[in-house]
Amino acid sequence: MQNPLLNFTVQQLKRALEIRQQIESLQSELDALMGVPAKAKALPAKAAPKPKVVVPAPTQRKTRKLSAAAKAKLAALARARWRKAKAEGKTHL
Repeated sequence: MQNPLLNFTVQQLKRALEIRQQIESLQSELDALMGVPAKAKALPAKAAPKPKVVVPAPTQRKTRKLSAAAKAKLAALARARWRKAKAEGKTHL
């Protein structure tokens, strides 16, 4: 892949550099008018730092505990559902 800058003449590159310097000068003047401190100025797009992602530490979930009576009640309900389904000739709920 060829570098696109090789397609420009030296005069075109010098003019592009002058324009870039004018833009930077005008940007700093605008920042001064707006009261933007020198440290708060935005970096060029290529040098912009990547935001750091903070990943929280994984938390351990509390296990829910059922009493023996609650387990027995749920099991009885499940058996009743299956009994009804089998009586209707179903092979799945």
